[in-house]
Amino acid sequence: MKATYSHKYQLIVEYPSSLDSKKQKEDLTKLEKEIEKKGMKVSFSDWGEKELAYRIEDNEKARFWIGNVEAGEEALTPWKDIRVFLNRNKQIIRYLILKI
Repeated sequence: MKATYSHKYQLIVEYPSSLDSKKQKEDLTKLEKEIEKKGMKVSFSDWGEKELAYRIEDNEKARFWIGNVEAGEEALTPWKDIRVFLNRNKQIIRYLILKI
């Protein structure tokens, strides 16, 4: 039986612009695996480097990655463990989860 995805989210992740893009992609791959463990599917796109409105951890610029996430009905509280994973990641300066 094919999984149906009825809930849609956007996950916005910010990395310091000084962090190597290869390391960012490796980190995003780990994040994708963590999300897929919860029965969701995700695809990230690079929104590029943007100037921040205010300094965050001595960073004036950040690279933004936007992830489109789809979750099924069986994933009632999928974000709890993923938030823990994101909070423990020292490379990410900010993240935002939006239900759309």
